[in-house]
Amino acid sequence: MAHFITFYALSEAKGMIIKMNKYLFEVISAYIKKYRSRSLAICLGIILCTALIVGVGTLADSAKHANVTKTKYESGIYHVRYNIDIDESKLKMIKNEPNVEKIGISSYYDSTVPDGRIILNIIKANKDYVQLTNSKVIKGRFPVKDDEIAIEEWVLKNMGVNPEPGTKINFNLYGEKTNETYILTGILQDRPRLKSSGQMEAILNLNENDSYKDAQVYVEFDENTDINKDIQSIAEDLKIDNKYVRKNNMLLESLGSSKKIDPTFLLISLIAGVVSLIVILGIFNISILQRLSEYGIMRAVGAGSLQILMLLFYELLTLLLISTPIGIVVGLAGAKFLSSIAGNLFTEGKVDIKNIVLSPRVFLMSIIINLISIIIVTLVIYRSIKRLTLIDSIRKNLNTDIKYKKVLIKTDFLYRILPFSKYISFRNIFRNKKKFLYDNSIYVLGEHYIHNIKFLRRAYSSSNK
Repeated sequence: MAHFITFYALSEAKGMIIKMNKYLFEVISAYIKKYRSRSLAICLGIILCTALIVGVGTLADSAKHANVTKTKYESGIYHVRYNIDIDESKLKMIKNEPNVEKIGISSYYDSTVPDGRIILNIIKANKDYVQLTNSKVIKGRFPVKDDEIAIEEWVLKNMGVNPEPGTKINFNLYGEKTNETYILTGILQDRPRLKSSGQMEAILNLNENDSYKDAQVYVEFDENTDINKDIQSIAEDLKIDNKYVRKNNMLLESLGSSKKIDPTFLLISLIAGVVSLIVILGIFNISILQRLSEYGIMRAVGAGSLQILMLLFYELLTLLLISTPIGIVVGLAGAKFLSSIAGNLFTEGKVDIKNIVLSPRVFLMSIIINLISIIIVTLVIYRSIKRLTLIDSIRKNLNTDIKYKKVLIKTDFLYRILPFSKYISFRNIFRNKKKFLYDNSIYVLGEHYIHNIKFLRRAYSSSNK
């Protein structure tokens, strides 16, 4: 029986909450429709604020992302290079590091005899080395046998070799003092750093199970982690001296900058938030003047302070939910339109913004700033309404300067257990503290006076007897 009563009570409470929320939504919808022009003006203010924050933030993040892409193109995508002797056990230790993405290995093999025109360095390397130094096989495949080789297209053209897989190339080796013939199996994409400095390189297959002296180990880490800490961790595990650790500082600085919030974006966001706050407060304040009597009537028939506060907040929140997606779309469209001329506003060098980056933190920033604005507006408007008496609210009289007096005893809980007429009676009884104390004092003194008269009459009657 007790469980049934509890279930029934919870069902009734749930039903009341649903009805109350439905009523609140209906009132909010009615206000938005009734004051359509002002609601539209508030939405426009939120849209402009959101568009400005999203537009500037998206441009800043897109420019930084473009700068990272440019740096990777110029210097490679690896984060560090270790100049060490490498073997299978050391390679396994590096692979077991949790944040390692790729490991490229290269080892000097030989070079061609200088002929006064070109010198070609021949190295052994794995496939990840090619990717980490910003290249790839654009024709053919990567070498897998000892007599196979891969060379960049610009090097082949300088050598006068036809850049087609299957071509046999003869090298006069400087160290081995012999001639060796290799089969060209892969044409590599040109690497800007080597091409700009004229360094020519040919790549043989590297067996990762062998040991190599004075090898260069290129490592790429997960960019969402602390890369400098990971670099130091591997150096300590393998006991590598710092002079043999070569960080890709240009890329690390570019990545570090991309993760920070741009000061210009932050300043513009704050300014946009303040302007939005002033605009919404001004427009909503005018709208409130026209519905003061409605709020006064609500208070008169029993609406609590929290209900009035929630009504104000949910109305602005509804307008925010309507306006935010529109503002985001407008901001992204503006960022796309201005991307061609904004490449050097957020980075040290000029970059071309080819792709717009959708950043969750930018969207979140716009939502938070607008949400703070409507909370402040709600509290300011609510304070203005609350300080007025019921009569002044109904009459729309704003000239009074009466401070709101706290009730002696809160009677909100009586709403659920008493009929509405009795609830209003109790609410009015306890609304005015001074009047309550004055009336009760009169009642107590009057009752005390009557009791004293009765006592004296009885005493007088007894003495006469």
